[in-house]
Amino acid sequence: MNTPLFSAASRKFEEALLGEREFRIGRVPSTNIDAIARLDELVEYHTAILGVTGTGKTEVALDLVRNAIRGGVKVFCVDFTGDYRSRLSDLNPIYPAPDPNKAKNIEGLLAAIDSLGFKAGEEKRKLRGILDEIRADTSKTIGEFLAGDDCNLAIFELSDISNSKAGLRLTEIYLSSIMNWAKANRRARQVFLCLEEAHTIVPEPYGSGFDGETKWVVERIGQIALQGRKYGVGLLVITQRSALVSKTILSQCNTFLTHSLIDQTSLNFLESVYSSQHTRLIPNLGRYEFLAFGKAIKAERPIILRREFDQSKLDASLAVNKSVTECIKEEIVEIDNVAPNEPRIRSL
Repeated sequence: MNTPLFSAASRKFEEALLGEREFRIGRVPSTNIDAIARLDELVEYHTAILGVTGTGKTEVALDLVRNAIRGGVKVFCVDFTGDYRSRLSDLNPIYPAPDPNKAKNIEGLLAAIDSLGFKAGEEKRKLRGILDEIRADTSKTIGEFLAGDDCNLAIFELSDISNSKAGLRLTEIYLSSIMNWAKANRRARQVFLCLEEAHTIVPEPYGSGFDGETKWVVERIGQIALQGRKYGVGLLVITQRSALVSKTILSQCNTFLTHSLIDQTSLNFLESVYSSQHTRLIPNLGRYEFLAFGKAIKAERPIILRREFDQSKLDASLAVNKSVTECIKEEIVEIDNVAPNEPRIRSL
């Protein structure tokens, strides 16, 4: 009571001083106050970017990836969206991927195992054989990537994998290879694992309908989150459906950048991250606004930040969507021409 209040917009503050491995992550709305993030804490202690579609999660993630690479960190992105290939192409990434035929065989064998159940002994044997072959090839590829100095970015795309169980198996192989290398070369490199659409890659296994082996795969990825920090392996978890992400993963994140969310399950979880008062702000955050808090943010309390609209980034995002749409149209035309006796698709 009786304390004078002043509009933040009426004051200009001195520009924040950046340390050697620090960068600006956002600005307090209606001020010139920049919030600073520490790269090493961002990587080492795991980070989560949460929010519904269209709130700016991917733009924040792309900036974090770029800053990590500028800091000499090895970044491995698992991407379902296709955005990373085009938006980060200037960084000359590599695109590790299993042999396409082996990936398709995995999808077919997993479908057969689901169908045959206990009778799928032969299919399970074949699946183990293919997975062992991919694991050996992946170990070599990952070793060369992490040990080399030519490239700091690898993008593993799962957009062509239609079977979620197959995607989980392949993701586990790549992440396990990274973890094995990190254990054998303890802290020789800082590694940042970027998991886009994390609710698909590391889902909450209980109640998901997964069989025992698939639950083991999810738990194995969770173990990487639990143990990675000891070996210099950090996580960047990005999701619009935090209620469906493995809580083993989320509970290990020490920095949260939360855009607008409205589902109550997610908000209940975030009360343990922020506070009930701060959490009540989350559904009302505007576009490009987010609530930031954690070890990597140079602020004593949760703070609302905003990133300014950038037309060039919007154009780049729209260009990706246009490219994907054109590819779909080409596939439809091909189907239309190849199968004249079948029902034809005329529009998207």
